[in-house]
Amino acid sequence: MMNNKMEEVAKILGKELEEEFGIEGRRYNYRITTQGLEYYRGFWILSSDDILRNLLTGALKIKWTPKNGESVWTLETYSSTPSLSKYKKNWSGSELQHKRGLKFKSEEKAIEKMKELGWL
Repeated sequence: MMNNKMEEVAKILGKELEEEFGIEGRRYNYRITTQGLEYYRGFWILSSDDILRNLLTGALKIKWTPKNGESVWTLETYSSTPSLSKYKKNWSGSELQHKRGLKFKSEEKAIEKMKELGWL
């Protein structure tokens, strides 16, 4: 009988097994499998234990990526207030806004970013 705990580890980190995610300050995509934490560099490679430990202790943070259809707050250059919209994965405009840091979980975070950018 196998007593693998990686699915529980994934849930602790707010992810599902095999779900890809980014880590702040790191350039590769990561995922948790039954084998451990892996990163993608043309193919999946088992990551060193210190990265997983740093995720679990909070020294590293997972980048927030909205799920397809999730409501997000968006900043548009033509608007003086954040707008609420649905995230559309694989739609280039939605993906580009996210990569540029213009999609947020909350209106408060969006307003903070607008202030940081000098838009308010």
